[in-house]
Amino acid sequence: MNSRVVIEQQRLRGASQSGFLQRVGIVYLDADEYRVFAPPHATGEALGWVDHFTVHQPDKESFHSEIVSEGALAVLAIKLAKEELEKTKADSSTRRTANRKVKLRGFLNDLSRLGICGPGDDPDEQLNVVISYKYLLINIKALSRGIVSSDVYEQLEAVPSEIETIYDVYNSKPHLDAVLVDLETDLEEPTPVGHTPSRTSLIEPKLIEELKKVESTEFDTTKLTGYSEEINSSFYHGNVVACLLLMRTVLNHVPPIFGYKSFAEVTANSGKSLRENLEFLESGLRKLADLYAHQPIRKTEQYPTKGQVEPFRAHIEVLLHEVLGKLK
Repeated sequence: MNSRVVIEQQRLRGASQSGFLQRVGIVYLDADEYRVFAPPHATGEALGWVDHFTVHQPDKESFHSEIVSEGALAVLAIKLAKEELEKTKADSSTRRTANRKVKLRGFLNDLSRLGICGPGDDPDEQLNVVISYKYLLINIKALSRGIVSSDVYEQLEAVPSEIETIYDVYNSKPHLDAVLVDLETDLEEPTPVGHTPSRTSLIEPKLIEELKKVESTEFDTTKLTGYSEEINSSFYHGNVVACLLLMRTVLNHVPPIFGYKSFAEVTANSGKSLRENLEFLESGLRKLADLYAHQPIRKTEQYPTKGQVEPFRAHIEVLLHEVLGKLK
């Protein structure tokens, strides 16, 4: 059987009148025409409405009329329409990715040609460098999302982006330069579809930066942000025990911010949803850290893996977000 599919709408906007179906496309099976429709109220990608598709055929006995088609050929028409929608979507995504890569390479080339002036140079020249660098960094970060591996993008996100003076450029650019080698490698050898590399940080770097910027008259976050950065460094290098012990240190460090002496008190006096998250840290993380800190050597041992730390990722970030809220 010969077949041909013509897609008329990839995205649905809803019918102007409630009783009107939206025609997604036409499927030709040999000499017969099958019209594939989505419901009147359907909006968004047509692919999301496949289960609600219906099929009509021209009524050969009445001009400009249709009849509902059911049975095996109607099912086949919907299947072929779905496959064509998936193919069209994939082709469109491939084109968008290719275009973004071209633009990203252009910004990387512009970055390589950017001249960095000194603090004693003309103020207008310094301002031009600051504006140019900030513009390039914003675009490099934005275009990299989704086309480089998650670990490379996470490193890129951690590059300081608060650029107001030439000294901010001096601080940010070495971080960016360190990531560019991996970024350019990813552009040449993209991560296979479906492969998601593990994250390199346990605590979101942006959250740490926000904690650094907090101006509190009561508490200094220097140690807290230092612990957080060491947690990420330990996690990245696979130093799992150090990671656990540092996370336990954070639990012991923050209670005064909440007005208590111990983390158990913080947990007990929190609202229900927050308490459930904090209890997971108090009863799970703390006990696991204590186990590795105090357990004597045995005949047979195994070193812990990152998998034992990762379940606490969301909960430690919830805690630090609460700390951030209290300090603000």
